[in-house]
This record gives sequence, C-alpha cells and structure tokens, in this order.
Amino acid sequence: MASFSTSPSFVIPNITSLVSVKLEGHNYLNWTTQFIPALKSHDLLSIVDGSEACPTQFLVDSTSKLTSDINPTYLVWQKKNQFILAWLNATLDEKVLSIVYGLTTSTQVWNALATRFAPQSRSRIIHLKRQLQTLQQGNKSCSDYLFTTKHLSDQLSAIAKLVDNEDLISYIVGRLNPNFTTFITSLSFATRDQPISFDAFQVELLNYEQLLEAQNKSQSSEITQVAFFTPKHKPTNKKPRFPTQKNHHHARSNPNPIFSAPDSKPQSTRQLKFNKSSPEAAMLSSFTALLGVTAPFQV
Repeated sequence: MASFSTSPSFVIPNITSLVSVKLEGHNYLNWTTQFIPALKSHDLLSIVDGSEACPTQFLVDSTSKLTSDINPTYLVWQKKNQFILAWLNATLDEKVLSIVYGLTTSTQVWNALATRFAPQSRSRIIHLKRQLQTLQQGNKSCSDYLFTTKHLSDQLSAIAKLVDNEDLISYIVGRLNPNFTTFITSLSFATRDQPISFDAFQVELLNYEQLLEAQNKSQSSEITQVAFFTPKHKPTNKKPRFPTQKNHHHARSNPNPIFSAPDSKPQSTRQLKFNKSSPEAAMLSSFTALLGVTAPFQV
C-alpha cells in the first residue's frame, strides 16, 4: 500500500495487479474503468484531475516572503506526480506512449489521453447499444444467444452504462426465433404485474428450448416409424374392363370401387391439443409458479 504523509518516502505498489489491460486506444473506457479506482484507493485522483494543485517549491516566512527552504509538501506532491506518471506509462501500449512524450505532469498525460480517445469511446458506447438492440438469435442456440447478449450488456456496464434487466430481457425476447412465440406469450402474461429477474428468465428460456428439442425428436421418431410400416403398392398397368365414357348415374349406383370418387380427406388427422405434456403448458405452469399468479386458462 502507498503511504503518503509529510515525508516524501512511500511504497509504490505494482500497477499490473490493479490494472490488467494496456491502453491501445479502442479500449480507453475499459482502461479508465480499472485505472480510476486504483487512483482513488491511493488518494491520487486529485493529482490527476487537477483539483490538488502543485504547491510552491519554497517555503515562505512570517512576512510571506519566499525563502530558500524547500517546501516538504512540494516534494510529496512531486513524488505523487512521478508515481502516477510511472503507473500511466506502464499501462500504455507502445504506440499510445508516443502520444505523451514530453509531458511532465500526470494531469497533462491524463488530459491528452482523454482528448485523443474519449470521443472514440462515445462512439463505442453507441456501437455497443446498437449491437445490443439489433442482435438476433438466428441460428444460435439459446445458450449462445444469451451469452452474446449478456457480453454486450457487461461491456456497457463496465463503462458505467448499466443496462436495466427489463430492457435486456426485452431486447432478447424481441429477437427470438418464431418457434418461441408461445414462450413469449406466456412470459408476457406472467410478468405483466410482476417483473422477472434475468437469472430466472435465463433458466425458463433454456428449459423451454429443451422442451422444444425433446418434442421435435419425438415427432421425428413418429414420422420415421409411420414411413417404415406404411405398405407400398406397386402400380398396375391393367386396363379398365369398362368404357371410359363418364356415366354419372351409373357411377353413383355402381359399387365397383373403380368408379368411386377418390376420398380427398386423409384417413386420419392428428388434432393439436394444449395438454399437460406440451411445452406450452409446462412453460406457463413454470412461469405462474415462479411468480405466484394464476393462469388465464386450464391446461
């Protein structure tokens, strides 16, 4: 720990244990996010921001005249200044270091870096927000989609631009694939009076994805079995024994299946029902149990 007093002697901690990144320009916000707490924890921010001005080099006597005696506070301030300069230089990339050649105070270096890279950082914030608001699930799994979205949110949070949980959930839900429509509907109902935490939202979304995958595998298996056991009829080239001229009256009374109108309806139809084993029912039950609300219909 650094110890500053009227004595100019103090211990310099290793900056690499406090600031893990080197400033390359594009990462200015991440760099300052780590550097500023390091300055505050050692009472050095006032030197950098200029609020603690450099004292006079020499002491004054009782008549306010300068003497030849060195001012101890001046020595301490200079030690602090050089200490911060060493920190700054140690965390700058070689290309960035060339920008601050010739600058003698930490305030000058700090302001020069802000002038050069802060405008780019504002553009970076706008870029991250746009990415977060327009990101789509596409062919990503829910796990990958959530990871990418949360990573963008964390980058904004790291530069003091926190993203509200409800807004983050809204961004994610708005770009889910169409097969999550039922999930979105259930979520909208379940959270209309009480918000859901982001952690709980992640769990419910991943659970619903697993239900969809299990349902798709089950349906695929049923289709395969039906295709395997359906008898295949060989086409015949036999000519009909009767004339091909149409006779509507005879066709209606003749029981011969050759003249029977083909049945346009399938032999069997499978009605989709909202039953207890469906993903929709499971998801709605999960949301209502989580938030302690009642479903608007029975499953």
